[in-house]
Amino acid sequence: MPRPQAVLSLALGLTVALPLTARAQVGLDVALVPAFEALSPDGGPKESRGTIDGGLDAEALFAQERGRVFYTLDAGTFGSPGDWSFFQHDAGLTWRLGDTAGPHAFLGVSGTLRRNGEAWAAADYGALGAKLNGVWSPRVGLTLRAGLRADVRQFDDLPPLDQVETSGFASVLLNLPSRTTLIGEVSVGGKAYAGEAVLVPSGGEPAAAPPGSGRGKAQGSMGPGLRSTGLAAVTEGRDPAGQVTWLVRAAQSLGARTGLSLQLARRSVFGSVPPVVVTLPALLFEDGVYDDPYASDASSARGAVKHVFPGGGEVEVSGYWLDKAYVATVALDASGQPLPDGALRADTVWQAAVSAAIPVLGGRTGAVALALELGWDYTRHRSNDAFYRYDAQAVHVGLSARY
Repeated sequence: MPRPQAVLSLALGLTVALPLTARAQVGLDVALVPAFEALSPDGGPKESRGTIDGGLDAEALFAQERGRVFYTLDAGTFGSPGDWSFFQHDAGLTWRLGDTAGPHAFLGVSGTLRRNGEAWAAADYGALGAKLNGVWSPRVGLTLRAGLRADVRQFDDLPPLDQVETSGFASVLLNLPSRTTLIGEVSVGGKAYAGEAVLVPSGGEPAAAPPGSGRGKAQGSMGPGLRSTGLAAVTEGRDPAGQVTWLVRAAQSLGARTGLSLQLARRSVFGSVPPVVVTLPALLFEDGVYDDPYASDASSARGAVKHVFPGGGEVEVSGYWLDKAYVATVALDASGQPLPDGALRADTVWQAAVSAAIPVLGGRTGAVALALELGWDYTRHRSNDAFYRYDAQAVHVGLSARY
């Protein structure tokens, strides 16, 4: 099997080479958004520090827009004590099969390379992915989509987490004359882990801990490391895990340039469980790999109101609720030990956010559009696990450029 680094190198080469050919269309987005973050652990002292979030998206369309190569860099830091920095590189190629006027499909391959700071360097990984998505609009206002995807992920220092994930989805999008958009989607996924026997009797230490495992820090801090599932028997070999997820989303125009969106989602898991769960910094959840969706049942709701000004500026107010019940991960106390009653971890998250993008320099920058990025967000995370009880606020001020 080719290494993820090889796919990234190929995609990066195509991203550079294709714009040099005639008729290639090139797009580039760059953003750098520093923030000041205040973290208040439950029962611990308030901690404040600066963080940085930045990224780069580059793409080139070719062959009359049938083909697309892309490269994305996502990088930043988290406000939890310690080096929780990260760099993630994604690159790939997609090709459209068929004409957009009728049924058509997209075939794609991609690669990912993730590198983290010292606090979670053991969780570095590389990945290869492939997908096939189909789109069909049998009549005006109705769009049907379906797709399949497969991903292989290899963790440099955590062989038990090496995994193969396959998934499929089907969705319906309906545009109504009332300027309402309705979306319904169902997805089914499965994941097989390389696995390792990790025995953790309730209330005791693991009999065998994976490489790089840690047990956390003092109360109120977000310690690095891994946590076992807390079961007497956990994933071994390629025993598969599974999940079913559904969501419904509605978007409604409230007038000129103003829209409201609402979304409800539910995830149910079955089968096996991840052999270990990676300890995460504050404000990272539902990322799909580290906060492994196969480890917990979850319900969520999201709402947002967005307004676009005539000059191109945007402002959005949003709220988010997430409730998660882990199916095998024991909750830990402040010392990193399982709770005396052996309770499984359960989390609830509330978020509120306000963000704005304000164009700067008007038409003086030619093909490059500059914008001032402003934002404020508040997060309240509650859990029966001592590491995940905190309140956090962040103020963001940055700059983005689009070509």
